[in-house]
Amino acid sequence: MTDFDRFLASWSGVDGGNPSADVWICGIEHGGSLEPATDLDPELEPASWTDDFKKQHPKFQTWQYNQKAAKLLVALNSLQRDLGQQPSLEGWKAYMAEKLYVRDGESFKLNLFPLASPKVDSAEWNLVYAQHPALRDKGAYRERCRQVRFPFFEDMRHRYKPKIIVGTGKTFRDDFAKAFGFHGPGERRPIGAGQRQRECSVYEDHGAILVVTPFFGGRYGLNGDDHLIALARLIAEYRLASLCRSTFGHPFRTIPGAAASHAG
Repeated sequence: MTDFDRFLASWSGVDGGNPSADVWICGIEHGGSLEPATDLDPELEPASWTDDFKKQHPKFQTWQYNQKAAKLLVALNSLQRDLGQQPSLEGWKAYMAEKLYVRDGESFKLNLFPLASPKVDSAEWNLVYAQHPALRDKGAYRERCRQVRFPFFEDMRHRYKPKIIVGTGKTFRDDFAKAFGFHGPGERRPIGAGQRQRECSVYEDHGAILVVTPFFGGRYGLNGDDHLIALARLIAEYRLASLCRSTFGHPFRTIPGAAASHAG
Protein backbone atom coordinates (compact mmCIF):
# COMPACT_ATOMS: atom_id res chain seq x y z
CA MET A 1 0.00 0.00 0.00
CA THR A 2 1.38 3.41 -0.98
CA ASP A 3 1.49 6.44 1.31
CA PHE A 4 -1.38 7.91 -0.67
CA ASP A 5 -3.43 4.74 -0.19
CA ARG A 6 -2.76 4.91 3.54
CA PHE A 7 -4.10 8.48 3.48
CA LEU A 8 -7.27 7.35 1.71
CA ALA A 9 -7.81 4.33 3.99
CA SER A 10 -7.97 6.44 7.13
CA TRP A 11 -10.18 9.00 8.85
CA SER A 12 -8.87 11.72 6.53
CA GLY A 13 -11.44 14.26 5.36
CA VAL A 14 -14.05 13.53 8.04
CA ASP A 15 -15.57 16.00 10.48
CA GLY A 16 -15.76 13.12 12.91
CA GLY A 17 -17.55 13.07 16.22
CA ASN A 18 -18.35 9.81 17.96
CA PRO A 19 -17.86 6.73 15.73
CA SER A 20 -19.82 4.67 18.28
CA ALA A 21 -22.89 6.88 17.77
CA ASP A 22 -26.07 5.36 16.37
CA VAL A 23 -26.23 7.94 13.56
CA TRP A 24 -23.60 8.50 10.89
CA ILE A 25 -23.99 11.25 8.29
CA CYS A 26 -21.90 11.06 5.14
CA GLY A 27 -21.40 13.73 2.51
CA ILE A 28 -19.63 13.51 -0.83
CA GLU A 29 -16.67 15.77 -0.05
CA HIS A 30 -15.99 18.97 1.82
CA GLY A 31 -17.09 22.01 -0.13
CA GLY A 32 -14.12 24.24 0.69
CA SER A 33 -11.49 25.64 -1.63
CA LEU A 34 -8.88 23.46 -3.30
CA GLU A 35 -5.49 23.39 -1.61
CA PRO A 36 -2.17 21.98 -2.83
CA ALA A 37 -1.75 18.37 -1.68
CA THR A 38 1.43 18.88 0.34
CA ASP A 39 0.42 17.07 3.53
CA LEU A 40 -1.47 13.85 2.92
CA ASP A 41 -0.73 11.94 6.08
CA PRO A 42 -3.22 9.31 7.23
CA GLU A 43 -5.48 10.26 10.13
CA LEU A 44 -5.48 7.27 12.45
CA GLU A 45 -8.05 8.72 14.87
CA PRO A 46 -11.24 10.51 13.86
CA ALA A 47 -11.54 14.21 14.52
CA SER A 48 -14.41 15.87 16.36
CA TRP A 49 -15.83 19.32 16.93
CA THR A 50 -13.79 20.27 19.98
CA ASP A 51 -13.78 23.63 21.74
CA ASP A 52 -10.53 24.44 19.94
CA PHE A 53 -12.13 23.58 16.58
CA LYS A 54 -15.02 25.93 17.31
CA LYS A 55 -12.65 28.74 18.31
CA GLN A 56 -10.73 28.25 15.06
CA HIS A 57 -14.01 28.31 13.08
CA PRO A 58 -16.12 30.98 14.84
CA LYS A 59 -18.71 30.93 12.03
CA PHE A 60 -19.32 27.18 12.22
CA GLN A 61 -22.95 27.74 13.24
CA THR A 62 -23.63 29.42 9.88
CA TRP A 63 -22.72 26.29 7.84
CA GLN A 64 -26.04 25.41 6.25
CA TYR A 65 -25.30 21.72 5.63
CA ASN A 66 -24.53 21.16 9.30
CA GLN A 67 -27.50 23.27 10.37
CA LYS A 68 -29.67 20.74 8.55
CA ALA A 69 -27.80 17.82 10.12
CA ALA A 70 -28.48 19.32 13.57
CA LYS A 71 -32.17 19.77 12.76
CA LEU A 72 -32.45 16.17 11.55
CA LEU A 73 -30.86 14.85 14.74
CA VAL A 74 -33.14 16.99 16.91
CA ALA A 75 -36.17 15.70 14.99
CA LEU A 76 -35.01 12.09 15.44
CA ASN A 77 -34.55 12.66 19.16
CA SER A 78 -38.05 14.12 19.32
CA LEU A 79 -39.53 11.04 17.60
CA GLN A 80 -37.56 8.74 19.87
CA ARG A 81 -39.38 10.26 22.84
CA ASP A 82 -42.81 9.99 21.19
CA LEU A 83 -43.30 8.34 17.81
CA GLY A 84 -46.81 9.70 17.48
CA GLN A 85 -46.02 13.37 17.87
CA GLN A 86 -45.16 15.96 15.27
CA PRO A 87 -41.36 16.15 15.46
CA SER A 88 -40.02 19.34 16.99
CA LEU A 89 -36.94 21.23 15.84
CA GLU A 90 -36.91 23.34 18.99
CA GLY A 91 -33.42 23.82 20.36
CA TRP A 92 -31.53 22.93 17.18
CA LYS A 93 -29.22 25.96 17.46
CA ALA A 94 -28.12 24.97 20.95
CA TYR A 95 -27.75 21.37 19.76
CA MET A 96 -25.49 22.47 16.93
CA ALA A 97 -23.43 24.69 19.23
CA GLU A 98 -22.94 22.10 21.96
CA LYS A 99 -23.60 18.55 20.75
CA LEU A 100 -23.09 18.17 17.00
CA TYR A 101 -20.10 15.95 16.05
CA VAL A 102 -18.63 16.02 19.56
CA ARG A 103 -16.44 13.20 20.84
CA ASP A 104 -19.04 11.58 23.12
CA GLY A 105 -22.10 12.72 21.15
CA GLU A 106 -24.89 11.17 19.12
CA SER A 107 -23.48 11.66 15.63
CA PHE A 108 -20.51 11.02 13.40
CA LYS A 109 -19.79 12.84 10.13
CA LEU A 110 -17.82 11.44 7.17
CA ASN A 111 -17.20 12.18 3.48
CA LEU A 112 -16.90 9.67 0.67
CA PHE A 113 -13.86 11.48 -0.72
CA PRO A 114 -11.33 13.14 1.60
CA LEU A 115 -10.20 16.22 -0.34
CA ALA A 116 -12.28 19.39 -0.52
CA SER A 117 -13.64 20.70 -3.80
CA PRO A 118 -15.86 23.78 -4.35
CA LYS A 119 -18.03 21.74 -6.73
CA VAL A 120 -18.43 18.02 -7.33
CA ASP A 121 -17.08 18.49 -10.84
CA SER A 122 -14.65 21.38 -10.41
CA ALA A 123 -12.74 22.56 -13.49
CA GLU A 124 -9.99 23.83 -11.18
CA TRP A 125 -9.15 20.36 -9.89
CA ASN A 126 -6.79 19.34 -12.68
CA LEU A 127 -4.94 22.67 -12.45
CA VAL A 128 -4.37 22.59 -8.68
CA TYR A 129 -3.39 18.93 -8.53
CA ALA A 130 -1.58 18.67 -11.86
CA GLN A 131 1.75 17.88 -10.16
CA HIS A 132 0.38 15.09 -7.97
CA PRO A 133 0.33 11.82 -9.95
CA ALA A 134 -2.53 10.29 -7.94
CA LEU A 135 -4.70 13.41 -8.14
CA ARG A 136 -4.22 14.99 -11.54
CA ASP A 137 -7.31 13.17 -12.82
CA LYS A 138 -10.31 13.46 -10.48
CA GLY A 139 -12.06 10.46 -11.97
CA ALA A 140 -9.04 8.26 -11.30
CA TYR A 141 -8.78 9.67 -7.77
CA ARG A 142 -12.40 8.78 -7.06
CA GLU A 143 -11.90 5.30 -8.44
CA ARG A 144 -8.92 4.80 -6.14
CA CYS A 145 -11.11 5.88 -3.22
CA ARG A 146 -13.63 3.22 -4.22
CA GLN A 147 -10.88 0.61 -4.22
CA VAL A 148 -9.09 1.63 -1.02
CA ARG A 149 -11.20 4.03 1.07
CA PHE A 150 -14.58 2.36 0.73
CA PRO A 151 -13.38 -1.00 2.16
CA PHE A 152 -12.00 0.94 5.15
CA PHE A 153 -15.39 2.59 5.69
CA GLU A 154 -17.16 -0.75 5.44
CA ASP A 155 -14.78 -2.27 7.99
CA MET A 156 -15.42 0.66 10.34
CA ARG A 157 -19.15 0.30 9.90
CA HIS A 158 -18.97 -3.35 10.97
CA ARG A 159 -16.66 -2.42 13.84
CA TYR A 160 -18.75 0.42 15.31
CA LYS A 161 -22.20 -0.77 14.15
CA PRO A 162 -24.13 2.47 13.54
CA LYS A 163 -27.87 1.87 13.25
CA ILE A 164 -28.57 4.71 10.82
CA ILE A 165 -26.38 6.07 8.02
CA VAL A 166 -27.57 9.08 6.03
CA GLY A 167 -25.79 9.65 2.70
CA THR A 168 -26.41 13.09 1.22
CA GLY A 169 -26.22 13.23 -2.56
CA LYS A 170 -28.45 10.93 -4.59
CA THR A 171 -26.25 11.03 -7.71
CA PHE A 172 -23.69 9.10 -5.62
CA ARG A 173 -26.28 6.56 -4.42
CA ASP A 174 -24.28 3.54 -5.56
CA ASP A 175 -21.10 4.90 -3.97
CA PHE A 176 -22.78 5.34 -0.59
CA ALA A 177 -24.11 1.77 -0.75
CA LYS A 178 -20.72 0.37 -1.74
CA ALA A 179 -18.80 2.40 0.84
CA PHE A 180 -20.82 1.00 3.74
CA GLY A 181 -21.46 -2.51 2.44
CA PHE A 182 -25.16 -2.33 1.55
CA HIS A 183 -26.34 -4.44 -1.37
CA GLY A 184 -29.29 -4.54 -3.73
CA PRO A 185 -31.18 -1.73 -5.47
CA GLY A 186 -32.62 -0.18 -2.32
CA GLU A 187 -36.21 0.96 -1.91
CA ARG A 188 -37.21 4.29 -3.41
CA ARG A 189 -39.29 6.34 -0.99
CA PRO A 190 -40.75 9.82 -1.46
CA ILE A 191 -40.77 12.48 1.23
CA GLY A 192 -42.74 15.70 1.01
CA ALA A 193 -45.59 16.30 -1.38
CA GLY A 194 -46.38 18.07 -4.64
CA GLN A 195 -43.59 20.27 -5.93
CA ARG A 196 -41.82 19.80 -2.59
CA GLN A 197 -41.59 16.04 -3.03
CA ARG A 198 -38.11 14.50 -3.01
CA GLU A 199 -36.96 10.89 -3.38
CA CYS A 200 -34.75 8.89 -1.03
CA SER A 201 -33.30 5.41 -1.39
CA VAL A 202 -33.33 3.11 1.63
CA TYR A 203 -31.11 0.06 2.10
CA GLU A 204 -31.20 -2.40 5.01
CA ASP A 205 -28.57 -4.80 6.27
CA HIS A 206 -28.49 -6.74 9.55
CA GLY A 207 -30.56 -4.23 11.48
CA ALA A 208 -28.85 -1.14 10.05
CA ILE A 209 -30.29 1.21 7.46
CA LEU A 210 -28.69 3.47 4.88
CA VAL A 211 -30.85 6.35 3.63
CA VAL A 212 -29.49 8.17 0.58
CA THR A 213 -31.09 11.57 0.23
CA PRO A 214 -30.81 14.57 -2.06
CA PHE A 215 -28.17 17.06 -0.94
CA PHE A 216 -28.81 19.06 2.23
CA GLY A 217 -29.64 22.35 0.52
CA GLY A 218 -29.95 23.68 -3.01
CA ARG A 219 -32.97 24.18 -5.22
CA TYR A 220 -33.61 20.48 -5.75
CA GLY A 221 -32.27 19.22 -2.44
CA LEU A 222 -33.62 19.05 1.09
CA ASN A 223 -33.94 22.79 1.53
CA GLY A 224 -36.57 23.24 4.22
CA ASP A 225 -37.58 22.11 7.69
CA ASP A 226 -40.49 20.19 6.16
CA HIS A 227 -38.03 17.95 4.30
CA LEU A 228 -35.97 17.26 7.41
CA ILE A 229 -39.04 16.41 9.50
CA ALA A 230 -40.28 14.07 6.75
CA LEU A 231 -36.84 12.46 6.54
CA ALA A 232 -36.77 11.93 10.30
CA ARG A 233 -40.17 10.22 10.10
CA LEU A 234 -39.01 8.00 7.26
CA ILE A 235 -35.92 6.94 9.23
CA ALA A 236 -37.98 6.31 12.38
CA GLU A 237 -40.44 4.20 10.39
CA TYR A 238 -37.68 1.96 9.06
CA ARG A 239 -36.00 1.69 12.46
CA LEU A 240 -39.27 0.62 14.07
CA ALA A 241 -39.88 -1.96 11.35
CA SER A 242 -36.34 -3.28 11.71
CA LEU A 243 -36.66 -3.61 15.49
CA CYS A 244 -39.97 -5.42 15.14
CA ARG A 245 -38.53 -7.85 12.59
CA SER A 246 -35.63 -8.67 14.91
CA THR A 247 -37.96 -9.07 17.90
CA PHE A 248 -41.12 -10.60 16.42
CA GLY A 249 -39.96 -11.87 13.03
CA HIS A 250 -42.16 -9.47 11.07
CA PRO A 251 -42.54 -5.71 10.62
CA PHE A 252 -44.97 -3.67 12.69
CA ARG A 253 -47.27 -0.89 11.52
CA THR A 254 -45.66 2.32 10.32
CA ILE A 255 -45.60 5.25 12.67
CA PRO A 256 -48.58 7.61 12.53
CA GLY A 257 -48.34 9.89 9.53
CA ALA A 258 -46.57 8.48 6.47
CA ALA A 259 -43.36 10.25 5.56
CA ALA A 260 -44.69 11.26 2.15
CA SER A 261 -47.63 13.15 3.69
CA HIS A 262 -45.60 15.59 5.78
CA ALA A 263 -44.65 18.50 3.55
CA GLY A 264 -45.01 20.86 6.52
